[in-house]
Amino acid sequence: MVYKRKRTKKHKVSRHRACLTAKGCAQKEGRDYFDTYAAVANSVLVHLIIALTCAALMACVHIDVKTAFLYGDLKEELYMRPPKGLTKPGIVWELRKSVYGLRQSNANWAKLLAGTLKDFKLQSLFGEDV
Repeated sequence: MVYKRKRTKKHKVSRHRACLTAKGCAQKEGRDYFDTYAAVANSVLVHLIIALTCAALMACVHIDVKTAFLYGDLKEELYMRPPKGLTKPGIVWELRKSVYGLRQSNANWAKLLAGTLKDFKLQSLFGEDV
């Protein structure tokens, strides 16, 4: 778990936040995960999209999905020990969705996004499939 304290401008604690994360460093390739993915934007394509947007007098909007990794489904069977003090000792959780820290979280999110874009009849450029 990662804990944070949100503070006001006067440095008073306004709320507490917690984020559940996994120990990705403890995962073994071939057993816990089979593929990873690092999204890299092709700079030529980014410049092309911006140029076409400007030429057509359209607006270009950037979005950031803060909880993106939490939507990917897991195909592997993964278990995780809960943080201390949350449950009784000896209990483990079966993960069905990605959590922060898993090695395959990027790949799961990229596959989910690619599938959703294909549902909208969009296709990737130059055969850049995930």
